[in-house]
Amino acid sequence: MNRESIPSQRSLRETVESWAHFKLPDRSAVSNVHTEQGIDAAIWAKLTIPEESKAEFLRATGFTGQLSTTDRPLRTLLLSQEPWWRPDELTPFQSGNAIREEGQRRFGISLLMGRTGDQAWTVYLFVTSL
Repeated sequence: MNRESIPSQRSLRETVESWAHFKLPDRSAVSNVHTEQGIDAAIWAKLTIPEESKAEFLRATGFTGQLSTTDRPLRTLLLSQEPWWRPDELTPFQSGNAIREEGQRRFGISLLMGRTGDQAWTVYLFVTSL
């Protein structure tokens, strides 16, 4: 019998925080992650952020301005066959792109988020080194 290892929530959080270079709010939950290491490192993740942690999450990622309600920045053929990568299904949504600097390193961040009931946000996140 061939068993596939299922990563723990702690392992998924650590992966996102390590690759994305920011700390997730305490009560956020990561459901899926895809990473690639080529010329640039990149991570795609799907997570849930509690309503009360949205502002903290946006500050940590580097978003300071108004998010868009019309631009969908996360269209990618790379993950189009993954059943969990469905940012186009979120309606209504908020989205944005940002660049964060950490010392000599720069990171491009794109996100698209939509409400999951009254208490949480589903977030699709992409971070790449620049």
